[in-house]
Amino acid sequence: MKTKSLFIFAMGAVILGLFSCAINTNATRSNSTINTQAEIKNWQELGGPDAKIVVLDIPKEVAENLLRKYYLGQDLKISSEAVVLRRESELIAAIQNTPYSIGAFSLAYAISHKLPVNHLSLNGVEPSLENIKNNKYPMIIPIGITIKKTPAKSVKEFVNYARSQSGKKN
Repeated sequence: MKTKSLFIFAMGAVILGLFSCAINTNATRSNSTINTQAEIKNWQELGGPDAKIVVLDIPKEVAENLLRKYYLGQDLKISSEAVVLRRESELIAAIQNTPYSIGAFSLAYAISHKLPVNHLSLNGVEPSLENIKNNKYPMIIPIGITIKKTPAKSVKEFVNYARSQSGKKN
């Protein structure tokens, strides 16, 4: 018997973000192995400066699962040289402060906090709001909540509001 319900409110994107350095910001399946298997170890191999790539990661998170499922395949392995951080906020802070770094995180966080990091396009598709709405960008995630099958009145009222036209505007 089902005891919980999932309510999806919006769709979001996971992006590959880069420290602000001069490189080509269009990732393809062949060159995005920098974030996983570290086959590419220097930005110069991608047309950037002669600098080691610093891979930042968070363990077993949504970004890794999306990279596996939609982009790089199930054989994805995180580089043993990756710097593993505990939270997305730590990863984002590290990207902003670590020259030549790359990591995967939420586009919503990047936009809402006006982060000064480069966002990689994937196979020529940039992580724009339009491309997310049109399902063109490959790493899209649902945003929602899981509630008890018979929630408290206040929870039910919140869900009803969030799914209403008024709630969608706010």
